Amino acid sequence: MAELINRRTISQEGIEYDLYNLPEGFVIKGGLDLGRNMYMKLPDLSKVIVEGDFDCRGCHLKSFVGAPKKVTGDFNGFGNEVTSLEGMTEEVGGNCNLSRNKLTSLEGSLRKVGNSLNLDRNPQLTSLEHIPEVGYAILCEETGVTSLAGISKADTVFCKASVAKQYFEDGKYADRDDNDLCMLSFAEVKKSARFKAQNSALERKNSSQKLDLGKIVGGRDL
Repeated sequence: MAELINRRTISQEGIEYDLYNLPEGFVIKGGLDLGRNMYMKLPDLSKVIVEGDFDCRGCHLKSFVGAPKKVTGDFNGFGNEVTSLEGMTEEVGGNCNLSRNKLTSLEGSLRKVGNSLNLDRNPQLTSLEHIPEVGYAILCEETGVTSLAGISKADTVFCKASVAKQYFEDGKYADRDDNDLCMLSFAEVKKSARFKAQNSALERKNSSQKLDLGKIVGGRDL
């Protein structure tokens, strides 16, 4: 992992680099940990690739503008004050943890998450419109999300029972407390008439996913 020497410089393979003046296409090898530093604003890494994990949790960030163009490992951005995904990393290879922010929209530059996308504890987030392609799980507990409309690809969705039960006519989730976390097979959700009505364009794509209950959901902050 690149070693953060101070707020402005990193050391990689014995060479010191100015974090605020990295050349276009520069590859940070092994990941970069800026977490729990008083950055307030990220350095401009928008043309940089991080091979490994990128950590900017707990930095009092108002925006992800300046985030790396691509992160091959996990993106840990939880515990900030970000309201949108403007300037966000375009592609995350592993888990993307955006929990405990102040997101009001998922509109922005994030296009693909390889494993799980954690949106927990964003109470002002009411819609999953503009959600990126997600390889495994979407976590949206303790949000204002009221439907799963807008999701095009995922294996699993974790949400409140009040959201889950609207897609199942058999009352499977009707007796659950609304604060309970429900684990849903997204393939089952897509079969429901309500979801098809909400996502008429997606119905034609026939991109059902298989649920692997043995998989461990990553990216949840402890």
